[in-house]
This record gives sequence, C-alpha cells and structure tokens, in this order.
Amino acid sequence: MSYLPDNLKKIRQASGLSQSEFARLIKVKRPTYATYESGVMPKGYAINTISEVTGIHTNVLLNTPINHLVINDAVVN
Repeated sequence: MSYLPDNLKKIRQASGLSQSEFARLIKVKRPTYATYESGVMPKGYAINTISEVTGIHTNVLLNTPINHLVINDAVVN
C-alpha cells in the first residue's frame, strides 16, 4: 500500500496550492496530477520531481503516512 495519494493531497493543501498550481510545480498537467491524488502511481521520474520540489524523500512520500507538516514554521495536521 502506498501513502502517496494522501500525502500528496496533504502536502498540496498545507501549501495552500490548487491542483493546477502544484501540477505546474512538478511539471505535469492538472488532470495527470489529479490521478496521482486519486491513487494512480506516477512514473519514477515524476516521483523524483515531487521529492525534489517538496524536499521530502521518496521513501517517505511512498511508505510513511504524513500526519504533521511544517511549512514556513507552521505545523499543519
């Protein structure tokens, strides 16, 4: 089981970004990004890009439920 869909949504929402804005950051189209949040596994290069953009290791993105995020010194649940 991958935690990526939930983690992506939490990261995006905590960042205050729309799906379109986050998709632009990771260089995919919004419909493609929306499939990631709905459970479609991105290709390896996309996971690497997400990791680079968010600063969160790929293993954490995929295998660990993110319950708390610190964004701009604010803790987000």
